[in-house]
Amino acid sequence: ELEFAHRISYWTDPDRRFPSARMLKTEVDGRPAALIIGVGQKLTVWQSLRGSLVVFAVYGLPLTILMALGAAPLIVLAVRRTLAPLEVVLDEASRIDVRSPGVRLSEGRLPREIAPLIAAVNSALDRLEEGYASQARFMTDAAHELRTPVAILQTRIESLSAGMDRTALTQDVTRLALLCEQLLDLQRINQGVGQRTAVDLGQLARQCAADLAPLAISANREIGLELIGSSVVAGDGPALGRALSNLIMNALQHGDGPITVTVKGGTMSVADEGQGIRPEARRKVFEPFHRLKPRSTGSGLGLALVKEIAQLHGGTVSIGEGPRGGADVSIHLPLAVRQTTA
Repeated sequence: ELEFAHRISYWTDPDRRFPSARMLKTEVDGRPAALIIGVGQKLTVWQSLRGSLVVFAVYGLPLTILMALGAAPLIVLAVRRTLAPLEVVLDEASRIDVRSPGVRLSEGRLPREIAPLIAAVNSALDRLEEGYASQARFMTDAAHELRTPVAILQTRIESLSAGMDRTALTQDVTRLALLCEQLLDLQRINQGVGQRTAVDLGQLARQCAADLAPLAISANREIGLELIGSSVVAGDGPALGRALSNLIMNALQHGDGPITVTVKGGTMSVADEGQGIRPEARRKVFEPFHRLKPRSTGSGLGLALVKEIAQLHGGTVSIGEGPRGGADVSIHLPLAVRQTTA
């Protein structure tokens, strides 16, 4: 009996209990022979379909699964090899920054379907870089051009007789000079920090406080220093000095009462006794040209420059509340070496 014939016959027609074919063993001319006898029958479409499904389930499906399992690693390997150049492109894209001009995405060895997209992105980056460079040149040229008339104006104001008008004009022209320097600072920052050297933050704080003491005196304010321990960082001294000066100027313009500059470890803090900065506004004040008061005399660049300089040195900036109210703005920098603070 044919086992396969038994199965197909039964599954296609369960009411049929006999196989649709029989095999007989016999002899022909003294030699063994096999005789297959088939019984004629009609097969419906539904029986044919069920029989085909049975054959596929028993033989075709396992074979298909086996082939899929064998081909899966090959498919994964082929996809990885095809998309490998995209990993290089992703790494290059992550390194594109305002301070890294000229970085573009590689167009070689990419699938033909993706190459036009990469070319379009590179073209867009070229246009953006050209526009940014043009804007930077304009700001730098404008700031340089303003420095000369501002210096002349300062000289003429100093020649005036002492009085309220001279004091007011001195404050106004000082703010104008500071704005010019801040615009130039923006361009210096975009070029990165200068040569890193050992910077004593305590000495830096003394120098900044001394430079801004005349402005504090004219505004009937005081600048106090609290130097705790030794604080030496590796960085660009002039850039860090400009950052601290911006914090002191910000306290002079928008704060009240005496100003306290504290240096401890790698942290420089400037605190005043004014109204302070609300917690919900502390993140926005670091945005360029953002002002807490629309009619404020400030330029809105001071804290933005401080944040940029701190980040270039691997540090951060935080805003808290001073011990006597007011704002307490701190620059946190990594120390050059481990030091013990008192």
